[in-house]
Amino acid sequence: MKTSAAGLGLRERQGIERREAIARSARNLTAERGFNGFTVEELCESVGISRRTFFNYFPSKEQAIFGRPEDGLEDDAAADFVANRDRSPVLPSLVGLGINHLVSAGLTQAEAANFATIIEREPQLLATALNTGNKRDALLAILVAEREGTTADDPSVLLAVQLAGTIVRSAVMDFLFLNSPSTLEDLAASRLAIARALFTA
Repeated sequence: MKTSAAGLGLRERQGIERREAIARSARNLTAERGFNGFTVEELCESVGISRRTFFNYFPSKEQAIFGRPEDGLEDDAAADFVANRDRSPVLPSLVGLGINHLVSAGLTQAEAANFATIIEREPQLLATALNTGNKRDALLAILVAEREGTTADDPSVLLAVQLAGTIVRSAVMDFLFLNSPSTLEDLAASRLAIARALFTA
C-alpha cells in the first residue's frame, strides 16, 4: 500500500512530516510530564518551530496529541479513494485508507505505549480522542457518499465506515499488543478476509 504522502510534491510531503513530528513530540511530552507539564512554546522548541507555525498545523495541544480528523485524507488520498470505485469494493478501500494513514504516521508499539500512558495519566483527554474519531468518521462518510453517489447519512455508508474502523482497530490491536510478526497491512488483509467469510457463512 502506498502511504498518504505518496505522489505529493516536496512541499506537501515536508508539511506532512512536520505535522507528524509535532504530534509525536506532543505525545512524548504528555506521556513524560502530563498534559499541563509543558507549554506550547516548549513543544515548539522541541521540534524547532515557531508558535505561529504550530498553530498553522494544529488548533491546540489536545489536537496535536491525537491528530486532526482530516489527517491522512489529503487531496490526493481522498481523490484516489473516490476514483477507485470501479477497481475495488468500498470496504477494502476504506480499510486501506485507514491503514495507509497509520503506516505513514509511523505507528509503533512505542506510540501505543505513549497513548496508553497519556490516557491513564490524563483521562479527561479521552473525550478529545473520541471526538476526533467521531469527526473523522463523519469525514469518511462524506467521502464514501461521494464515491458511491449517495448521501452521508445513508445506512450503508455509515455501516461501511463502522465496519472498516472495526477491522482497522482489530489489526492495530494485534500489531501493537500481541507482538505479531505480520505487517499492519497483512493483519488488516486477514481481518478483512475474516469479515468476508462471516458475511458469506
